[in-house]
Amino acid sequence: MVPNPGDHGIPLMRLIPRTTNDQIGSGDVMIQRVSTDGVETEFVSTLQYVFATSPALVSYDDGQGNSATISYPFPGEIDGLRNDLPVEAGPDGDVVLDLTFWRPQRRPIPPETGDWIDMGELRYYAGLGSMDPQNYTCEQGAYSSSDPNLTPVAPEDNVEFATGGGFTDLSADRPASPDNTLSYRLNLTECLESKGMSFDEGEARQFGFSAFGEPHPGGADQAVTGVYFKRQAP
Repeated sequence: MVPNPGDHGIPLMRLIPRTTNDQIGSGDVMIQRVSTDGVETEFVSTLQYVFATSPALVSYDDGQGNSATISYPFPGEIDGLRNDLPVEAGPDGDVVLDLTFWRPQRRPIPPETGDWIDMGELRYYAGLGSMDPQNYTCEQGAYSSSDPNLTPVAPEDNVEFATGGGFTDLSADRPASPDNTLSYRLNLTECLESKGMSFDEGEARQFGFSAFGEPHPGGADQAVTGVYFKRQAP
């Protein structure tokens, strides 16, 4: 257990097992041993799942001629060098993206088969990682989707690290497939302006695309992918 000042200023305790995905995974039993006055007590808990991958951006399209299908491994930010994805504003001045993602994955739990499981029933949010928890995620008005598996997240389902808008995935866990994608539209300009931030030509902004598990006391398990977008001149 390692103390941590916490994301967005919220104090946390982190469990850091210092293992690889081959050494810890879904279904493992964790044992906490506590000694009090020389008497040791064991607390046993089953690890329901481990995010083995993050939400992965498959493609984006700004409707203005900038689009890409992402190849992996995607460099993102390495040694200070960023791979900024170019975007342009539409006629109304807003940068609006159609985004497609692969779901996070976990290892199978018997009797499941295969090497990987695409995780369903997660909550998906887009936000600004530098913001405090009450302003972290984009407001619901910045999102839209025609994906039949996505429904707007209910306010009571929000967790402390994601209090804005987003989607709940209605699909169940299933064997991994490149065809298992989810898609939504996000107005980057509207999201930034709601936080008092600009998105002028030449500016680059980072967005975090998060998947959250079922809320529990203290928050929820989370996997996030950060992507930089840079606004271009028309």
